[in-house]
Amino acid sequence: VDHARHALQEEGLRQKSLGITCQEPIDGCRDFVFLTDEGKLLSDSLLNNVIQKLCAHVRLQYPEAFEGRERVTCHTFRHTFATRMSEADVQMKVIQDVMGHSDIGMTMNVYTEATTEQMHRDILVLEGSAHGAAGREAQR
Repeated sequence: VDHARHALQEEGLRQKSLGITCQEPIDGCRDFVFLTDEGKLLSDSLLNNVIQKLCAHVRLQYPEAFEGRERVTCHTFRHTFATRMSEADVQMKVIQDVMGHSDIGMTMNVYTEATTEQMHRDILVLEGSAHGAAGREAQR
């Protein structure tokens, strides 16, 4: 994650040094990284082509990171982003708003996934609550 963040920040600085700014704001946002040299947003297909080329190089160094994934697309990043917000215990309504979904069911059922680690953590929290409740009952 740190390498990816650094690469994106470097690209943002490169664009700024070349005077490349977003010419197509979305909802008032202009801080996009994936821009053409003219400041236009990359199309999904062009962005996916770039992602495929990057993944081909990364796959050689980190094949385990791609287990179970034939293809990584910009949509994959969208799913991952929503899942990571959920893992960080961001409220589902906030995730829904950030993702731009009108229906929270879309956010919950399509864009977020419960990881094994998250399920184990949440079960431990529940077990701790149950033990705490039993201890409070015994003290009465």
